[in-house]
Amino acid sequence: MRNAELYAEAVQAQKAAEQADQLKTRLLANVSHELRAPLNVILGYSQTALNTPSPYGAELPDALLQDLRHIYHSGVHLNRIINDLLDLSRAEIGALDLYPEAIEPRPFLEEVFYGMARSAETPQTVAWNLCLPQRLPLIQADVVRLRQILLNLLSNAAKFTQAGHITLGAAVEPPYLHLWVTDTGIGIPAEWQEKVFEPFVTVDRGTRRREGIGLGLTVTRYLVALHGGLMSLESSPERGSTFHIYLPLPTLEGGLAFPQPVMPGSPAALVVLTAGEQAPEELCALAHRQGLKLVLLRPEDNPELLLREMQPAALAWDMCSASANDWPLIRRLRSHTALSQLPFMLFGQDAGDGSADTSITSVLLKPLAGRLLADVLDGLCSEATGTVLVVDDDPHARAFYRRAVRDALPGFEVREAEDGVQALSLLALQTPRLIILDLLMPEVDGFAVLAHIRATPATRKVPVIVVSGKVLTFEDVQRLNHARVIVQSKDIFTAEEIAASLHHSLEDDTALSPPTSAVVKYTLAYLHQNYDQDLTRNALADVVGVSESYLSQIFHQEMGISLWEFLNRLRIQHAQALLRASDETITAIACRVGFNDSAYFSRVFRKLTGCSPSAYRKAPFSSPKS
Repeated sequence: MRNAELYAEAVQAQKAAEQADQLKTRLLANVSHELRAPLNVILGYSQTALNTPSPYGAELPDALLQDLRHIYHSGVHLNRIINDLLDLSRAEIGALDLYPEAIEPRPFLEEVFYGMARSAETPQTVAWNLCLPQRLPLIQADVVRLRQILLNLLSNAAKFTQAGHITLGAAVEPPYLHLWVTDTGIGIPAEWQEKVFEPFVTVDRGTRRREGIGLGLTVTRYLVALHGGLMSLESSPERGSTFHIYLPLPTLEGGLAFPQPVMPGSPAALVVLTAGEQAPEELCALAHRQGLKLVLLRPEDNPELLLREMQPAALAWDMCSASANDWPLIRRLRSHTALSQLPFMLFGQDAGDGSADTSITSVLLKPLAGRLLADVLDGLCSEATGTVLVVDDDPHARAFYRRAVRDALPGFEVREAEDGVQALSLLALQTPRLIILDLLMPEVDGFAVLAHIRATPATRKVPVIVVSGKVLTFEDVQRLNHARVIVQSKDIFTAEEIAASLHHSLEDDTALSPPTSAVVKYTLAYLHQNYDQDLTRNALADVVGVSESYLSQIFHQEMGISLWEFLNRLRIQHAQALLRASDETITAIACRVGFNDSAYFSRVFRKLTGCSPSAYRKAPFSSPKS
């Protein structure tokens, strides 16, 4: 009995401890959020006051400007502490997520470094140095979190360095991109070098005021680990410190590279994809530095022979010598299980160098935001030609979309499927660049076709425009919630808007992420089910759980028209059906479709249809008996 009582007490104590920990985490998150609002006001006004020329129409005294700078820098420091507190609370409950994308490291590192060097309040005796090679390969990382990592380390170096230098450096060391921050500050004793990564621990040497609350390095190491990277420290008292970060390079299959086991007797090689006679100088230096054999792989070579003769340690593709002939070789490498998992270094084109094929390198000149390396590579082979598959059991709808595609995308071939069964047969023979899909079809409906498209490797990334007159439910949204799937309602959009949507669907860098696109789809479902209610923008934003301005922004980005324009068109579409099918008064129909003011309803109706509701009802084509 006593053992049972002790066990029950232990269980109860553990439960109480877990509840207290969760309460602490929620409190920490809530307090952090509450502190942000007044802090943003402080930062905003102080930064505005520091602008040149002065927004107040008068020159501010130097002493006041100096005080404003102290206020602003203190606010930035406090904002960083709040961010660390919030990140720590998220990390403890496993809610700290990453949103990786392809990054060109050199311009990114330059931006972060010079921004910190200009704003840091370090003595004149401290020199800020940036040590970067001329070119660095693309990496996959969360831009916000990587900037946070670097700012934490640079600001930490600035706090403890009174003379000497602070250096940010980078080098390629397959399978990693090696970043480091070196300072000549007070250093860290050996017995403290692991403790400084613990929460709320700072190095207290007794000769200076305590700086920060000791969360920066804790959060930094956690963020590096989330990236799949490694972090280490070298330091000695009075000689400074060096923090090393090793971020894994991406692979051709879309993941991250990790160290491969070395097979005895097989030389390790750096394989350079090129049509030229020799590798670029920086790749030759890299191979020499890493002790790797340099091997040139040309478009006509067989990549599988590499595995028989040597052990590839990394692949590199230099865009300065890239051509359209390289793409078949890239596809073969991506389809090979072993080679596709190697670190893949994609070096962008040098500024001002026009030697590369512009059709190949154009993708690197676009913003890379939100795109992984796999998406960048997919964009390299994109051309203004291809096939658009139109799947609809209505021949009039197929004819309409055939004309729309030929007008908007003249270089594309249009293939048609009368139902889901025929669509699946055509997809087995050819992978289209774009699919226009109806939902309501006999035998195999659009939901089943979409599930097959996303489950098949060859078509899982093909953009799909779902066009249907079906009233969407929230269950439908779950089944449509895939990446690069745009949902449109039949007879809502003009030919020009459909043409714009076709172009928009083919652009990788304009597509919303799946979670963001899901918000738009849920909004569409809610509008379909509640168009006849008294709706407001604020109420719609509350329903889907985002701010009003953000909902308006993402809705317009995905649909091409504003939220309210879509709602008005949906209401008028239902009003047209009622005018054709019933003898109700115009006022009654206006109320039934969500308009409280019949005069406003008539103005909107005329704007969208070109005639008044009564004239529409009298037209022969809209007569119920015609």
